[in-house]
Amino acid sequence: MKKVFVYGTLMKGFGNHRLLGDADFVGMATLKEYGLYCVSPYYPGVVPMAGEFVRGEVYEVDTNGLKRLDSLEDEGRLYARVVGECVMADGTLEKVYVYSWLETVAEQDFVPGDFTPWYPGVSDEVRRETT
Repeated sequence: MKKVFVYGTLMKGFGNHRLLGDADFVGMATLKEYGLYCVSPYYPGVVPMAGEFVRGEVYEVDTNGLKRLDSLEDEGRLYARVVGECVMADGTLEKVYVYSWLETVAEQDFVPGDFTPWYPGVSDEVRRETT
């Protein structure tokens, strides 16, 4: 079993959560040293970013579950499955897989950690509040 940090449409209540199938929910967590961007109107992406964080959920998935996630994330083309570190709600540190965005990001689409977890339209709200 592998632990995976999810921060977008794979989270509870979103359309792709069903792809986690029988994965075990480990808990809420904060991914360290990554920043979140609205890379499309429909889904986010994270990129390495010193001093930033992203909130989300951690699941334990089996090999088949990891294959489903790799397929959804177009692993190797749109996202790369990499190892990151997150802080669980109880303060423990966990090494997890995270899908990191491979394309360029636009600064105006940055979502500060305080506005995560991601949900559609968050970058528009952030822009209104910061301009």
